Amino acid sequence: MKKPDSLLLTIGIFTASLPTLHLFHSVTYLFIATLGAGLIAIALSFLARGRRPSRFAGIALCGAAIIGSYSLITYGNRSGKPIRVVLPKGFTGEFSIVRDSEAGAPPNEVGDAWIYRIPPSGVLKTSNDRPFFIWHSITFENTEGTPVSVESLGTTAGNRGSKASTDYEGTTHNWRTETRGR
Repeated sequence: MKKPDSLLLTIGIFTASLPTLHLFHSVTYLFIATLGAGLIAIALSFLARGRRPSRFAGIALCGAAIIGSYSLITYGNRSGKPIRVVLPKGFTGEFSIVRDSEAGAPPNEVGDAWIYRIPPSGVLKTSNDRPFFIWHSITFENTEGTPVSVESLGTTAGNRGSKASTDYEGTTHNWRTETRGR
């Protein structure tokens, strides 16, 4: 029996172990890509026996799995624009932002921030709540620009019959403030 391709075997073992363990501990299913690529490279190392096309395919597969997995993680963890929620001066109590594609207005995009202006009723209907689902910073202020302290009451998923999801209409982002704007 001929010896396996040592370079391909080493790359396969590396790909099937270190990136796979790191991705697994990052709580992502992308570890399956690096594990699969590493195991295929290990198998190819025994089957290739020095054939360049098989060696190249194994190395390329491992490289693509590692680079692709970490690229997807980087893309998914990118930061979005900051969100500024503007409350009426003197507003206290609960307020919310509700996703309503038909009746809601889009948020204002001013410079590098999304602006959501809460009406006196405390309920803002918006056609676009996607900025809340990308990594972001969020600040709360009154109409004069004075910071307001709030407590998050969480997000309630919208409903479609017996199913609920933040992709559905009616998704509601809730807060409460007890600090009066000045």
